[in-house]
Amino acid sequence: MNLSWIHGVQSGADRSLRARLLRSCLWVLSLGYGFVVLCRNVAYQTGWLRSRRLPAFVVSVGNITTGGTGKTPLVGWVVQALHELLLSEKPDNQAQIAILSRGYGATQAGSNDEKAVLDRICPGVPHLQNRQRARIAAEWLASLLPAQTLKRPAIVVDDGMQHRQLARDVELVVIDATHPFGYGYLLPRGMLREPLSQLMRADWFLVTRSEMVSQQQLSSLREKLLKFVPEDRILEVEFRPSRLINIQGETRSLSDLESVAYLPFCGIGNPTGFVQLLKHWLPAASAQMKGTLQIFDDHHHYTPPDLDELGLLANAHGARWLLTTMKDLVKIPQASSHGVEFWAVEIAPHFREGDERLRQYLKDRYESLNRSLVD
Repeated sequence: MNLSWIHGVQSGADRSLRARLLRSCLWVLSLGYGFVVLCRNVAYQTGWLRSRRLPAFVVSVGNITTGGTGKTPLVGWVVQALHELLLSEKPDNQAQIAILSRGYGATQAGSNDEKAVLDRICPGVPHLQNRQRARIAAEWLASLLPAQTLKRPAIVVDDGMQHRQLARDVELVVIDATHPFGYGYLLPRGMLREPLSQLMRADWFLVTRSEMVSQQQLSSLREKLLKFVPEDRILEVEFRPSRLINIQGETRSLSDLESVAYLPFCGIGNPTGFVQLLKHWLPAASAQMKGTLQIFDDHHHYTPPDLDELGLLANAHGARWLLTTMKDLVKIPQASSHGVEFWAVEIAPHFREGDERLRQYLKDRYESLNRSLVD
């Protein structure tokens, strides 16, 4: 099923009779989904269900919608910030920190695209993947040396907002400025995983792709988020391309895109965001874009026929490169297809302001928890 067509139905952009009938059906289904979500949240709020508290500093990075909001590079940023903090606390010891995720879309080898990207961003940091996240995290903590318990280890939960089985000390919620509230409806009618009222659980909001919308749109979004947190806990984040990279680790300058014809493709939660990023940050390279963006499902595992078809399509359009995201590149085992090279745009999060406030907040919360060990 075509992803852009689904979004057309959910957003209301598709006004055809078929789309209107489907929206009505999806709305009925969303009532059932909403009831289940409501019961679950009430169970946690009343204490009928309890979150498991682990002897670690737990930071959750999540969102309230489906689709790509840019969590993965922000998880990497948080890991690096905590790594610096733990090393400052224990300069003579290795920092004890792990990433925890469900492992959605993982292969039989036990890895998925987010893990592969985070392994590049945070080399050497354990990435624990299991549906039973609290259990696997507890096992990792038990494996550490007893001396490490004098200072709490840190765990960063990737996509953790809806994972309420594990108690967290900091809740960071990522909001995509280009598509903040999932068309205003719960799944499957819209893309909300929970009602907007559950944003009250957030400690900070990280508004991504802030460079892709107008200041008026940002101000309107900020006004909505102010219902849940103070203004100084809403940070705007840009994703800036840094270089091109291939599966062999070779790199090229971004300026090379201005002279080489390329065909873009991706299989991520917000595929149009990839082209928007290219057009915004690399406008001079737009003339070299051939054909249209080739869209695959989120977390798509590329097969030899997929890569073969991409190479043939690129040749048909006269493209020398197939350009994609890091999340896609790490799942492509070959450097080229029919003579067309695969390259990815490597990006990094850039806070417009306030990142030092967030670092200080993490430091204060971590030190507070450590003081409780002594007390």
